[in-house]
Amino acid sequence: MHILFRCDTSTQIGTGHFMRCLSLARACRALGDNVSIAMAQCPEWAEARVSKHQIAMLRLATGSMDNDCEQCLKLARQAVVDAIVLDGYHFDSSYALRLKNAGFKLLLIDDLYGYAQYCAHWVLNQNSYADASKYGARDDDTQLLLGTKFALLRPEFEVFARKERKFPQTARNLLMTFGGSDPAQFTSKALEALSNTTATLDTVLLVGGSNPKRAEIETAAHALGEKVQVRVDIQNVAEVMEWADFAVAAAGSTCWELACMRVPSALCVIADNQREIANVMEKNHAAVNLGWHADIVPQRLAQQIDRLAGDRTQRVELSENIAAICDGLGAARVAKTLHGECTNA
Repeated sequence: MHILFRCDTSTQIGTGHFMRCLSLARACRALGDNVSIAMAQCPEWAEARVSKHQIAMLRLATGSMDNDCEQCLKLARQAVVDAIVLDGYHFDSSYALRLKNAGFKLLLIDDLYGYAQYCAHWVLNQNSYADASKYGARDDDTQLLLGTKFALLRPEFEVFARKERKFPQTARNLLMTFGGSDPAQFTSKALEALSNTTATLDTVLLVGGSNPKRAEIETAAHALGEKVQVRVDIQNVAEVMEWADFAVAAAGSTCWELACMRVPSALCVIADNQREIANVMEKNHAAVNLGWHADIVPQRLAQQIDRLAGDRTQRVELSENIAAICDGLGAARVAKTLHGECTNA
């Protein structure tokens, strides 16, 4: 079977939609499916990722959503696809309905309950707060795939997730990551916090390929000395998470990766759609919720970093609680659902 993924990535859109589509595309390929990704907004780093995994890249011209949908349908027909995966806040119910009415199996990836009507064969919400009651306005044949059981993590997390995690009395290895583009520019505040910590830490700061402040970040990190390493658009995130004793991160989809790797974490909310994730993680004692990014001052963040570094008991508790949230097998589960349904249709 052939599956077409429609998503975009940019500094404004962020990287999450693209990265989870790529994860699912790789899982579908592992089952022997043919996959393509159609994008209107795609920076070089994202195109390089697609090329690395030998996935076909189809380009759309930017324009109105009506024109976008026409282009998507044309590409789907030309490629003779069986199913389309649609992921992005800029796609609406009418866009989805046109794809479904054209005869394609349709999977909608959703976070915000943003569709007036869910016109799809499947709706996937991979978040821990996913609520079936919010999807009452859906077609009778729509199947819901809800919760972190279906979180679309990259295949490498499956391997590292099974390894035992060690908890030193005093943590030394800190991971900091604030998403692919960090629209709130929280990274600068985090670096200032590092300069105020008393703990002796080796820090790896992950910077996404869409972050427009990369040069400034690297300069600020260099001023802190060799204890801070900046790594840009890396592809071995699971390996770095295995190395880390704890993390300070944005409360987005990275949370499910941290959960899979059982990393004790403090979360900052850098976008409105992350508030509920941070609240759920805090409620389950699975992470420390630092709150809204604008309300976090560097001195307070430094104190929290020092506290976590020195409190082994808290790190163990956070790790045990977060481990139950995500097992890293979600992409394989969704791929099998698509593959089985479409090949038997």
